[in-house]
Amino acid sequence: DSLFPEANTSGKRLELYAKLIAMKTEYWRAHRLAAGVLHFCDLSYSRSRAPLGQTSDNFIDIKNLIFEPNYYKAMKSAFSPVGLMIDFFKNKVIAGEEFNIPVIMINDTYTKWSGSINLMIAKEGKAPMKKTINANIEPLGKETYSSDWKFPAEKGKYQLTAEITYNGESVKSIREFIVE
Repeated sequence: DSLFPEANTSGKRLELYAKLIAMKTEYWRAHRLAAGVLHFCDLSYSRSRAPLGQTSDNFIDIKNLIFEPNYYKAMKSAFSPVGLMIDFFKNKVIAGEEFNIPVIMINDTYTKWSGSINLMIAKEGKAPMKKTINANIEPLGKETYSSDWKFPAEKGKYQLTAEITYNGESVKSIREFIVE
C-alpha cells in the first residue's frame, strides 16, 4: 500500500513534489548543517531533447514568475524566517504505538519569538487529536520541543501538522503517514 497512490496525475505529482521539497528544505534549515538552502536549477534546467529534463516546472507563468500554487504554499512555510520542522519521517507506523514528536524551531530574525506550537493528528472525516506546546526562541536561535503521543488505533492515512503563527500568518510543517 503506497503512501501516495493518489499521485496519478501531473497535478497530483506537482502537489507531492511540493510537499517533499518543503520537507527537505525544513530539514536542512532546522538542522543548521548547511550554509544555505538553494533550489537546484530553479530556472536553468529544462530540455525537451535528450538528455530530457525539466526542473523549472515550479512556475505556472515563467514570464511573470508566478509559482505553481502547491509549491508556493509549501515553500512559503518552509522558508519562513521563524520556522519549524516536525522531525518525523516514518511512512508507516503501528496502530496504538506510543511515540514522541520532536519539533525543531528556528528563528532567523533578530527578534525573540514567543507563541504556541499547535500539533494535530488528523484522518479525513475524523475529529483530530490536538496538543499545544508553549514555545520561545531567541534571535537567530534553534530550539527543540517535543510531545508524547499514541498513534491512532484506527488504520488508514493520517496527517500530522505542527503550526505556529508568525507575523499574522500560519507557518506549518506537515507529515503524512499510514497507520497499520
